[in-house]
Formats: sequence, structure tokens, C-alpha cells
Amino acid sequence: MLSSVNPIRPYIQVTIGYVGEDARNFLRVRNRDLVPPGEPYPHQMADHLHPRVDLGIITEEQFAALLEDLDQSAADRFLNFVQHELHPRIAARWRVDSTDVGLFGYSYGALFSMYAFVTASPLFSVIGAGSPGILSPDSEIFRHYDRRIAEADRTSTARLHLTINDSELTSEFPLYRALASQYLSLADRIRRTPLPGMRVTAEVVRGETHGTGIVDAFRSFIRSCYSVRGQSAGSEIAWEPADRPAPTR
Repeated sequence: MLSSVNPIRPYIQVTIGYVGEDARNFLRVRNRDLVPPGEPYPHQMADHLHPRVDLGIITEEQFAALLEDLDQSAADRFLNFVQHELHPRIAARWRVDSTDVGLFGYSYGALFSMYAFVTASPLFSVIGAGSPGILSPDSEIFRHYDRRIAEADRTSTARLHLTINDSELTSEFPLYRALASQYLSLADRIRRTPLPGMRVTAEVVRGETHGTGIVDAFRSFIRSCYSVRGQSAGSEIAWEPADRPAPTR
């Protein structure tokens, strides 16, 4: 068991999802909410999605709407909702240390968590990003990160934990190879020009695909950032030791 092998600090986990019409259209809604405004997407995205039309999973109209939402993405508004509407409700209902709050995302959810990181969200002290959906070298993630470096931004920097699945590095799907390429670009940036006080750990998740890797990515995040002993997972490659007290949510 996770708790017996590597004891974990108690924490409150809140999963943000959708209900009603938004749940039925989650592919569109997540494009709107999780992707930074102005984020470019490569042609591989359309190539990756269009087979769903051929399989009858979505219609041509839904396919067009998915791409349209990517052109009208608004992660800034969603982040504002999480910080100023959702978190106050959580803090009012449960005992939460508001100075020690964590955020984990996977795929486009990890693109969102990286957006919170590079824009220096004041809410989160620990951030996890599993296979972040950065698909272009012109990503807003890189632009914001480079801006903070250029401005010598000394804003208190969140503790960051990154993961990627080994199969994504050589995937048969061009979209996931693009993701892996940009993940390595992100790691290279952090290595070459870390933000002041930055604390980062990373792990390659073995034997999982993009579609199956979320559980192990989350487990890696928990082990690295919530460990009672402050020890990193055995397979981690650490920029800094993960010995900082973990978030309470």
C-alpha cells in the first residue's frame, strides 16, 4: 500500500469536474477552461481528433466546434474561478491551510496547472503536471516563463513536480511525440534558467500510455510532494530534494 511503503501526510483532495450539459460536452469545455488564451495548437491536434469523426464518436460539427474552442480558450478565467470562487468555498467548509495549497493536472489539466505556475498564481504552493499538453514551441507556458526570467521575477515560486510516460517519447501518434518533445524543452528551460528559489522534481512513468498514465502520474505527485519523510520516489530525477512540507489540499 502507498501509505505503508511511503507514508503520506493527510490532505484534502478536491476534484474539479463538470455536470449537466458541460459534462456531456466535456471535450469542448475542457478546451475552453484548461488551455491558456492565445495558446497555439499544431496541425497534429486536428489530425488526432478527426478519426473520431470517422469512427462516429463525434460529428463533423462537433469536430469543428472542438477546434473553435481551442481558438477561444480562457484558462485565465478558469484560474480566476478556482482562486476567487472555488477555493473560498472550500476554505469555508473545511480546515485548510491557505498558505499550503496544491494543484495537480494531467494532459490539458497539466497545461492548466503549468499556466498557474508560470503566471505565479498566489494560491498554489505546490503544483504537479503529468504529461502537460504543451504542443508548440511557441506555447504561452514558455512565453510566460521566459518573461519571468527576463524580469528577474522573484515572486515566491511554487514547488513543481513533473511526469511523462515513457511511451509518449516514441508514440505512434504524432500528437504525443510533439507533447514529449515540448516536455523535454520545458525540462531543459528549467535546468538552464531556473527561477529563483525554484524546487523541481521529475519522474518518467514506465509502462503507461497517455490514456492510462494519469493514476501513476498522480501517485508520483503525491509521493514526491506529500511524503511524511520528505523523500522522493525511488525512480525520480530530482533538481532539488523533495523535502518541503506538502500542501494540505
